[in-house]
Amino acid sequence: NNTGKINHMHQSSLAGLSDHDFLCIDYKIKSDLPVPKKIKRRNFKKINILNLQNDAVNVDWQNVNDSSSPLNEKVQHFNDIVTNLINRLAPLEEITIKDFSDNWKTLSVDQALKERAIFYNAWKTEKDQVKKSERWNDFKRVRNKTTSIIREARCKYVHDQLDVRLSSKKLWSNIKKLGLASDSPSISHNFSVSDLNQHFCFSSSSFLASANTPVSFNENIETTPTPYKFTFSTVTDVDVVQAINSISSDATGSDDIPLSFIRMLFPIITSHITHLFNNIISTSVFPDVWKIAKVNAIPKISSPSSAGDFRPISLLPALSKALERLMHQQLNDFLDKFNLLNKFQSGFRKKCSTTSALSKVVDDIKKNTDRGELTVMVLLDFSKAFDMVNHNLLCQKLSKYHIEDRAVSLIRSYLTERCQYVQDGEDISTKLVLTSGVPQGSILGPLLFSIFINDLPNCLVSSAFHLYADDFQIYKSFLPKNGEEVVNEINSDLQRIFEWSRRNALVLNAAKTQAIIFHTKKKRLIDTIPSVKLNNEPTQYSDKVKNLGLYLDKHMDWMHNVNSICKKVYFGLHSLNRMKYQTPQAIRLRLVKSLLMPHFQYCDVIFSSASEQVYKKLKLAFNACIRYVFCLSKFDHISAYETKLLGMTLRSYFKFRTACFVFKTLNSMNPVYMNCFFTRSSSLRTRNLVPPKHTTGFYSNSFACEGVRIWNKLPLALKLEVRYSKFKADCRSFFEKVI
Repeated sequence: NNTGKINHMHQSSLAGLSDHDFLCIDYKIKSDLPVPKKIKRRNFKKINILNLQNDAVNVDWQNVNDSSSPLNEKVQHFNDIVTNLINRLAPLEEITIKDFSDNWKTLSVDQALKERAIFYNAWKTEKDQVKKSERWNDFKRVRNKTTSIIREARCKYVHDQLDVRLSSKKLWSNIKKLGLASDSPSISHNFSVSDLNQHFCFSSSSFLASANTPVSFNENIETTPTPYKFTFSTVTDVDVVQAINSISSDATGSDDIPLSFIRMLFPIITSHITHLFNNIISTSVFPDVWKIAKVNAIPKISSPSSAGDFRPISLLPALSKALERLMHQQLNDFLDKFNLLNKFQSGFRKKCSTTSALSKVVDDIKKNTDRGELTVMVLLDFSKAFDMVNHNLLCQKLSKYHIEDRAVSLIRSYLTERCQYVQDGEDISTKLVLTSGVPQGSILGPLLFSIFINDLPNCLVSSAFHLYADDFQIYKSFLPKNGEEVVNEINSDLQRIFEWSRRNALVLNAAKTQAIIFHTKKKRLIDTIPSVKLNNEPTQYSDKVKNLGLYLDKHMDWMHNVNSICKKVYFGLHSLNRMKYQTPQAIRLRLVKSLLMPHFQYCDVIFSSASEQVYKKLKLAFNACIRYVFCLSKFDHISAYETKLLGMTLRSYFKFRTACFVFKTLNSMNPVYMNCFFTRSSSLRTRNLVPPKHTTGFYSNSFACEGVRIWNKLPLALKLEVRYSKFKADCRSFFEKVI
């Protein structure tokens, strides 16, 4: 409507294309400059440690150490003192977030761009056709020169940002800034922090409504008799310092006190923290201010459309995590000493991993398949299991595991009356109370959940099982003629699991339950094998299932798992290739080892002895990594570069990692359920392992068989080594020499 903004307009016909004329308008539009984003932060690097400690010495700590003061007041007074020190020596400063998109521009680049614009305008405005051609040639020369200057500037900028001499923290920060590795996106403006907090706190309400709320615990728990009951012991200054130093994260919780600042105050502040910790243990009361969680909402997908597309990341007060570390250490040592946790629970335990758990399960299946049997596996899914733990029920279970009332009271205080808020920049939601669950982001929470679910396997009658945190899988092998009978037994176990979940106020998600039958390609399934049922709802058998991140298919040929690995590798290379020629080779090598090799390494001891066809697919993906690192085209031969990426071939690398895993199993560095994998031969001269008996090639490709073959070919000196670090170094040297 404003004709004054029209610079120029003309009309032309579109003969042969349309009856309508073409209108071209040159319109003046005023664009608003983007508002620079500003944040507030503290610069702890400017703090003078000597001045800080002098200030801390002159502070009156009497109210913190006063035995007659209520615990919550003492902790709050401690926080006030530390916060005042922070505000005095590292006050909040408002800084502007820079736009890094054009940081590569230098003075020579700006001059070249201006020169290019001048020559372009000269060509554009020239009316004489002869001179116009000359102007065009002049412009092309300057344009090409400018392009070369821009490329050199960008390349130099990337080289400076990815200098191998930079600290690891700074280097990875620059890698994310350049878009070479994924970074956490911010919250979408379509979602308020209040809405997100409401969702995080009450999303499990619908599940809790459908679950029973038990009044008392009546499960039959069989535990090892112990000579005494467990209670939390008081701690020393040394314990406190070690606990604080063991926590690597420096993220601040609701009190905004980072652990790095606490460490600056050592040793002046140590005795005061020890006093607080021991006061908490002796009174069995956990401070209220340490039960407040600050939550960051991280999108699960690039374009979230609902609050369910966000993942809550809880940040707890730093000192509360240090106390949790000490409580966890004491409680876990007691449980381990008397073998109170189920040996087939691999989640959150020393020596255990997804690799060890899956090695045991896959070995059981392959061993039974070698005997001509089929195996039915059912993978069960608990909905929001960690968020639905009933506090009263958990505390009743703790007593069953020989834990004294005082310790139970402290854990009850730790669990109850917790609250959280969601924060995004300066936007902060109101606090909401959490009525169930173990604290997310805590150190003690996972161990408490393991205790809570520990009696679940007791309800099984006929099925084998394995637990990894809340991931529960049961399986049973059988001859084909017994299929109907065995599946009925499995269904009985599933019904008992369902009843256990109802009694324990957990909800099994029947829609996410998976079932599969493992068999060789030669074995034909009998159509009469019925479906497995959870609460009378049938679950169809799948051709493949994803088990703890590893794809298992019905024939155990690993093709689906390798396809998944290759897909992730090629996707990662697609992102990295954008800046391949601007990135130094040393950094490209580092990126491949850090971002892509973990895809090859995950559970590789289980699938690396697969068929040659499967290995070739892995090798092609690995070759693509080599081409990226050394800037080779798809037509270049890579034979000369094959060992430069890992120091050995991919096949040798898999064997090296398998040998290391065998060493850990033989030297009790893996869980006890793996002790049955290998048997030492009686010959002290060779120190070999006895090959497992098998009749088919199906079991021959298992970790147990492949591990024995690799181990028996190692030099005697390696097999005699007892230190893992020395064995690993010498074993790497051995395989680097193997072609």
